[in-house]
Amino acid sequence: MKIFNYDSLCSIDKFPEHEKYKDQTLKLINSDPSGKNLKKGNTMDIFSDWSTDNYSTKLYWRNIGEPIYQCVKNVTTEMGYRNASLANFWYQQYNKGGKHGWHVHEYCMFTSVYYLEFPEGSPRTEFKNTMTNEVFVPDVEEGDIMIFPSFIAHRSPINDTDNRKTILSWNINVQVDTE
Repeated sequence: MKIFNYDSLCSIDKFPEHEKYKDQTLKLINSDPSGKNLKKGNTMDIFSDWSTDNYSTKLYWRNIGEPIYQCVKNVTTEMGYRNASLANFWYQQYNKGGKHGWHVHEYCMFTSVYYLEFPEGSPRTEFKNTMTNEVFVPDVEEGDIMIFPSFIAHRSPINDTDNRKTILSWNINVQVDTE
C-alpha cells in the first residue's frame, strides 16, 4: 500500500453580516429549549441542538441561513466547486470546562465552523494529522467562517476561560465540473 499526502482546500473568511446577526442569533439560541441538552461524556461537554433534526425548530437559522449560504456559495465557487448544499446545521456552546474531542464528519465533503461568540482567549479549533499526530491551530477570530474537508480530524479543546464560546456549524456537499 502507498499512502501519500495531497493538500486540501480550506478557507477562513469573515462573515460580512456578523454584526447584523450576532445578537439576534444568540438570543434565539439562548431561548431554544432543545439546546439546553447537555452533551457530556469523556470527549464532549457542550450544549447543542445537534440531535434536533427538525429545521422548523431551529429558529436562529431562519434569518441567518440565507446570508450564510451565500457566503459559503461564494467560497466554494472560489475553490472551483459548484452547487454547494448545506445540511445538518447546529450550534454548540462551550462554557468553562466545555470541550469537543477529536472527531470527523461523515456523509459530507466539507464542514464549517462559524465563530458567532468568541471572546478573547477562547480555544480555537485544532486539526490533527492522524499519521504524524501533528496538531495545527488556525488563526481565527469572532465573525470568521472556517470551511475544511470533513475527514480532517478536529476538536475544540477545553474552554479554560469564564467566557462562553458559541459556534454554528453545518456540513457542505459540492459538485465539480466533469470537463
